[in-house]
Amino acid sequence: MDTYYRLISILIAYTLIFILLYCIDKIKEHVFILVQNNIELNLFSKFIWFAIGYILFDSIQVILSPPKALTSYFIIGSNILLALQIIIFINHIYSIEKNIYLEKEHHKLEITKYEQLLGVDLLNKKANIDDLTSAYTRKFAFEKMQSYIDNKLLFSLVYIDLDKLKTINDTYGHLAGDSYIISFSNIVIDNLRTEDIFARIGGDEFIVIMPQYSENITKEVMDKIRNTMKNQISFSYGIVEVSSKNKMTLEEIINTADIRMYTDKQNNHRKNKN
Repeated sequence: MDTYYRLISILIAYTLIFILLYCIDKIKEHVFILVQNNIELNLFSKFIWFAIGYILFDSIQVILSPPKALTSYFIIGSNILLALQIIIFINHIYSIEKNIYLEKEHHKLEITKYEQLLGVDLLNKKANIDDLTSAYTRKFAFEKMQSYIDNKLLFSLVYIDLDKLKTINDTYGHLAGDSYIISFSNIVIDNLRTEDIFARIGGDEFIVIMPQYSENITKEVMDKIRNTMKNQISFSYGIVEVSSKNKMTLEEIINTADIRMYTDKQNNHRKNKN
């Protein structure tokens, strides 16, 4: 009779376990860790099955009442199952720690790669940007202009020469001259489009490349910049419109703009005299 009740108790226990297993899918949304990590869910399932095996092994001697000689074997077997579960658990912890370590190393590599890319971009920017004025360098501007010429793109080139810089340097010193150049550059940059290229090609010489702008529109922009400076900063400029039918070389375009700039400088000089 005792054996019968024990058997009924074990069957009830197994029934409850299987009900629990069946309900895992119903309640797992309430178990955050299990939902978020399939590995944890698999480990939990393995634990349940090993627990069932462990209970089964221990219950055999209760149900069947085997000879005492076999009892030790059952105890050894159940402990082996328990040891296997511990080994699986330790292995799982190792896998988690290994994955965490690999993820951290991967993250470090990504950060290092990003920093290296930033470093390369910074070096490229420094190579193409004038330190004093934040304008582009002569090399960068000439390469861009040659690219526009090769691809037969419409653009206007403005050749600019700052007036009175020598006088400022001789009278107030080169720091004042640098301040004069910086102020001029800041105003020009603030009044240009993103796609326009403002470059310093000499001490007080600059060029502006304005894609898709005709000579007339470019002149309006330059006159607006000149008015913005309110006679505090003076400059002369010459414009050359380069169309898709252009036959001039890069040097010829620059020389033409330089000549027109010099004409503008003479006109400004005559106006100031009058």
